[in-house]
Amino acid sequence: MKNLNNVIFLLLLVAAIAVSCKDDDVDCCTIVDTTVIMKFVDENGVNLLNDIAEDGIEPAGIVLYYRVNGQWEEYFEANLDAPKGYLTTEESGDAFFILYTDPGYSENNITEIKIQFTEDLSGILKAEFTRSGSNVTCTKVWYDDELKWDQSSQSERSFVVELR
Repeated sequence: MKNLNNVIFLLLLVAAIAVSCKDDDVDCCTIVDTTVIMKFVDENGVNLLNDIAEDGIEPAGIVLYYRVNGQWEEYFEANLDAPKGYLTTEESGDAFFILYTDPGYSENNITEIKIQFTEDLSGILKAEFTRSGSNVTCTKVWYDDELKWDQSSQSERSFVVELR
């Protein structure tokens, strides 16, 4: 009986090892690196997302629109932690806008996003992506056609935008 238990144990061990082995050609992980961090300021450098900003912007009122087949479509994904496609955060008393660009809306590896702050104030962000296997990385970002960041800068994907 003891030999039978040893044989069963050995067979289970071999089966577990065989199942856990992976093919080296299979991509085990997916990296999606598409986050953009922005600070919106007025002409005096006042952060418009801070509570103390006189003509500030209410973060909850910001709406994102993605360009899809030439038309602007409002972005909302209820199943996500950031269903409107962005979050705001505060660091050292300064508020920042964290935009989770969605490369699924890209055409020719560029996604266009209209950021609607108020009825009269909006801007267009364009993000360029590269794909390698299942990995997606943001490589360039423009705001209102001005290049704000590219991966050759080797810095964090963040920048300041002056709203007028």
